[in-house]
Amino acid sequence: MNKNPALNAFFVVFVFSQSSHAQNLQCVDVARTLKEFSISTSSSSYLNSVFDNYCEASGSTKEAGGSFGIDAVIKAIPVKFTGSYSSSEEAMRNFCKTYASSSSLQERKYSYEEKIAGKALDTVSDCLKLQAQGVVITHDVANRERMSFFLKSGVDQKITLSGVYSSGGVSCSGLVKGKGQPFTESTFIPKINYQGFTCLRAPQVSTNPNVKLFEEAVIIVSTNLGNYNVLWPRDERISEDMASAISINIDSIKRKTDENSVSISTVLGAKTVPVFRCPTGKSPGWGPGGAWGSYGCEGQISTNSTCKNIEYPHEDVRACEPIGSLRLY
Repeated sequence: MNKNPALNAFFVVFVFSQSSHAQNLQCVDVARTLKEFSISTSSSSYLNSVFDNYCEASGSTKEAGGSFGIDAVIKAIPVKFTGSYSSSEEAMRNFCKTYASSSSLQERKYSYEEKIAGKALDTVSDCLKLQAQGVVITHDVANRERMSFFLKSGVDQKITLSGVYSSGGVSCSGLVKGKGQPFTESTFIPKINYQGFTCLRAPQVSTNPNVKLFEEAVIIVSTNLGNYNVLWPRDERISEDMASAISINIDSIKRKTDENSVSISTVLGAKTVPVFRCPTGKSPGWGPGGAWGSYGCEGQISTNSTCKNIEYPHEDVRACEPIGSLRLY
């Protein structure tokens, strides 16, 4: 892919804790994942991937999956597709209905950019699942050759690193107890508080010495609480060309703009959404033997204040514990 990187939609989500059990609910946003590969969050590739993940072909929303995490996706969708809305769920319903009839969807063709966008959404989903358990894994694409990872345990839950799997000419390394070591599929680090490591991708041998070719790579961070998968798309660039220099300048300007945006948003105020932790297990006094059951209370973090357990013919709405709030800039 030989294109100039584009500026993308930007949003930041911070959690301001109201309890010692609350975690920083900060996952890598889709825009950061796509930026290096010239895919804007307003492009048809990104919007098609959102539609595939959250919408039915008829234009209705899919029933599978919770509402937590939708805020991050909605913020990157152009308002012309979401219209006015009072909640993220309503915004997603509006998007599904509007985009189902758009020419972008009807005339779509599979492209490599769509694969990248779809895998980026999968990475965000992995991150949110881990955060729901009180831990965090994030990554940052510095450039086509370097990617960094960060792991953090929660107050009540410790994360164990049980291997880093990579392909496509990628090698990873980091510091463990002050000593550098490779991070491979045999790496095992129990009960982590904080851990970072860096992955490097070597260019392939090319017949043209002025061209650097990077093969597609997949990096899987394996833990005791679930895996974190990242697709590193293939890339082919002319060495030291003007586009690369422009990209560095754009990134520098964007970082300064992002910092100013956060500062301005802090002064002007932002929308705050309450966050709750739901109870686990069945409702008190329930036993096996029901014809069917639906247990919606599984200890998850949610923006809903209640969850519902059903064990036919019983139904119990249970209260979730307030743990803090999301502040959206």
